[in-house]
Amino acid sequence: MDELIPYMFYCMVVNVLSRTCAVVLAKRERDRTSGEEQLAALPVMPTRELLVMRGAFFACVAIIRQRRFGSPITIVSSIHLCSLAAFVMMLLAMGFVPLLQFFLDG
Repeated sequence: MDELIPYMFYCMVVNVLSRTCAVVLAKRERDRTSGEEQLAALPVMPTRELLVMRGAFFACVAIIRQRRFGSPITIVSSIHLCSLAAFVMMLLAMGFVPLLQFFLDG
């Protein structure tokens, strides 16, 4: 399962870049929705605080619900959520694939 580690790194790089782009786009928006207000309140540079990460996640979900899909902030928010989902799926794969191999080869 060590072959998944570079892909996890790439997912987190995309996650950080898309989050930073989403925050910058939310700060530039003149007529902000509630999701954009939440995202604009976050710091531009990513931190490791769990509340900031959770705030970015829920703000991106709110932006996707409130905006049309063609706007740049909606696309960047979608990329942010997809990269986070890919990272979680790789974590699950690293945990469950060896377990399944143990029971199937057992």
